[in-house]
Amino acid sequence: MPSIFPDWFGRARVIVLTQPAAGADYAVTVVPNNVIWVPDALLGTLTTAVAAANRYPTLYLQDNASHPFISSVQGAIVASQVTACDWYQNATQFLPVNNSYLFGVCGIPLVAMPEGYKIYIITVNIQAADQWSAGALKVREWLNPHS
Repeated sequence: MPSIFPDWFGRARVIVLTQPAAGADYAVTVVPNNVIWVPDALLGTLTTAVAAANRYPTLYLQDNASHPFISSVQGAIVASQVTACDWYQNATQFLPVNNSYLFGVCGIPLVAMPEGYKIYIITVNIQAADQWSAGALKVREWLNPHS
């Protein structure tokens, strides 16, 4: 970590991601004013409906100009599945557990996100009856010394 962080570990914070309406992704989470976040994990479960489509949940860490990091679940999530889609720092694998429940593990880089940065998921081909559970975003937080 850069030397601007006097405490390497920061303050652990868990943000509850409200369950979105069916067919929708989680709301965008914006890094609040005067802090810096390092995302450690984003956890959610996607239950897909019977509509035939390949779904691809993708995590975005976005600054105000571009998408500096994108991490997608490896492999399609098909109809009638319950899939735990979990993003962790330095994770790089997708693990099928059985035929009806999948566990997707994806990576998040070690990145400092200042105020105004956004964290969100876009599920390519999400269907109207697909449903995300309530989720959780775990971050380490520091006061921004440059605010």
